[in-house]
Amino acid sequence: MRYYSMFKAMIKNAPMFIKFWQSNVKYGQHIRTYNGSPVLKIEKGCIVTIGKQVSIQNHLNTGWYARTTIVVRKDGTLNIGDYTGLNSCMIYCSHSITIGKHVDIGGGTRIYDTNFHDINWEKRRAGETGKSAPVVIGDDVFIGIGCIIGKGVNIGNRSVIAAGSVVVKDIPEDCIAGGNPCKVIKQIVNA
Repeated sequence: MRYYSMFKAMIKNAPMFIKFWQSNVKYGQHIRTYNGSPVLKIEKGCIVTIGKQVSIQNHLNTGWYARTTIVVRKDGTLNIGDYTGLNSCMIYCSHSITIGKHVDIGGGTRIYDTNFHDINWEKRRAGETGKSAPVVIGDDVFIGIGCIIGKGVNIGNRSVIAAGSVVVKDIPEDCIAGGNPCKVIKQIVNA
């Protein structure tokens, strides 16, 4: 499998400032990574859009021991909105993942838009892949540490996903949700 790197990095003392140089990657100003470079692999034919002032953290000394990893497969579409923060997380896009503006994603969180493997043993044995469905994370969402966001999930604007949650169904706007499987705990009432 042939991958194309998205980064051309220029190291400066503390944070690492990055530039995207590939034609199928659109990006805004002031994208930054901290504590090293993330692992980024995109295949030819995908579309990646990253908004302005996106922050990518890589924690190698706080218990996560992981870099942020972003994989976009052939014909996949990944959109990351302005002012979003990724913190030692994994994003695997085979179809479509949209992350809104001002989203904070906690360390160890994984976002997948695919099952990877079919549940039928004969199809797995034949090498067929599982189903994929778009993931949409709204604006101003906060996702706690260690969550799993599965295929076909929509998380509404301004919602909070509790640490360690497994999100396999849609979560509405303005709520706190958590658990395995993740469900609404309470609505957020803005005063």
